[in-house]
This record gives sequence, structure tokens and C-alpha cells, in this order.
Amino acid sequence: MWNELLNRFAALFKACILAGLLAISPTIIARPQKPAPKQVSAAEKKTGTDSRQDQTFKRDTGDDSAKKKLVDRLTEKSPDKPESNPASEKEKERDFAIESRMTLGDGRSLRGLVRFKGTETLVLTHESEGIQYEKRIGMMEIAHIEITKWKGKFIKENRSGMVYEFNPEEYKIRLRDGTELRRSGDFFPFFRQFRAENRNGNVTLFSYWVDLKKPDGTWHTGIGGPDTGLRVVSHPDTVRKIEFEK
Repeated sequence: MWNELLNRFAALFKACILAGLLAISPTIIARPQKPAPKQVSAAEKKTGTDSRQDQTFKRDTGDDSAKKKLVDRLTEKSPDKPESNPASEKEKERDFAIESRMTLGDGRSLRGLVRFKGTETLVLTHESEGIQYEKRIGMMEIAHIEITKWKGKFIKENRSGMVYEFNPEEYKIRLRDGTELRRSGDFFPFFRQFRAENRNGNVTLFSYWVDLKKPDGTWHTGIGGPDTGLRVVSHPDTVRKIEFEK
């Protein structure tokens, strides 16, 4: 009897186990499986890297282009504010015609209308009591210019001797208010050679002269003095003083 009961119990236990397996089988079968990883060849890896680099390059290029456009906008010239031109800011020269009195090296004098081209104002560096100043003056503020010394400069040598040029080196400028300015060098270029006219006609005047030193040491003009040093005696036809009349 007991053997029969044990056999029935074993058969029932097997049936229960079989029923449980059948119940969970659909779940196991329906569970999705992960796909196997795809094998990527070396060529495909290189292609993918190049593609990413191309995309990065495109992004960088786009950024640089945007920066350039921004800089262009910031530096763009405004139509309301034209670019300044230093040359246009420089004071232009104009023609002057001033009645003047000229004194020559030997004391002779003449009056006439002096014509020259210059600027309306001048910036002059001058010295007073050992102190150097810079002063802006108007051309019409000048009362007279007096040359006190000339300096020699070697020009060339020829068969007759040595040629020298003597130019104004030290001079005084008196303004109409009585101020006196003393200067050295940089003489007015428009008074190096200029023209004057009066009832006698036109004449060209010079504030410098040229001389020839002969092989024997004498000068063609007969005016003695140092070759390249300072001289106080000028050629008799050289202008020594210019006085501007009101």
C-alpha cells in the first residue's frame, strides 16, 4: 500500500515540475536577444575618423569666418567720419606780397614789393638766456629779419680751385610787438633767393653767396675768412636785413 502511495506522489511531483516549465517557457523564448557586435574593419575605422575630423574642420572654419566678419564690421570705416590725412592737415602755402626794405652787405638799401610763397604761421625754435623755446608766430607779425653770421660749406673742386657756399647761420627776428628771437640754422627757404619789384623794375636778391678759393689760398671775391667756419662779413650784394613795412 505504501509503495503505491509513493509511486503516485512521485508521478504527481513530476507532473507539477513539467507544468511549471511549460508555464515559463514563453517568457524565455519571447525575451529579445542582444545583437552581436559588428566587426569594423580598419578601413572603416579610418573613414569614420576622417569624417569626424572633417566635421570638426567645418565647425572651426565656420567659427573663423564669423570672427573675421565681426572684425570687419568693427573696423569698417564710418561714412560720417572720413579717415584723417596728415598731408591734408598740413598748412598750405600761399602767396605773399609785402612792401619791404632790404639792406645789402655793403650798406646799400632798396625798397620794393617782395613776393614769396610761404605758410600763414611759422613754428620757430629759438634760444633766450640759454633756454630753448618753441614759438608759433604769424608771418605778418614779423617786423624784420637780420642775418648776423654766415657759414661756409664745401661744394666741389674744379681746375680753378675749391668752390664754397656761404649760407645764413645766425639771425635775429624782431616781431612787431618788440619781441626778439635769435636762431641758428634753418633759415627761411623762401628768403634764400627771392624777387623784389619797384619803379626801376624787377631784381633777384640772395641771402647767400658762392666763392672760389684759389690754389694760392686767396678768394675770388677778395673776402677773407674761414672755409667752413662762421663769417660776419658777407658779399656786398648779399641781403643782410629785410624790413617788412606795414
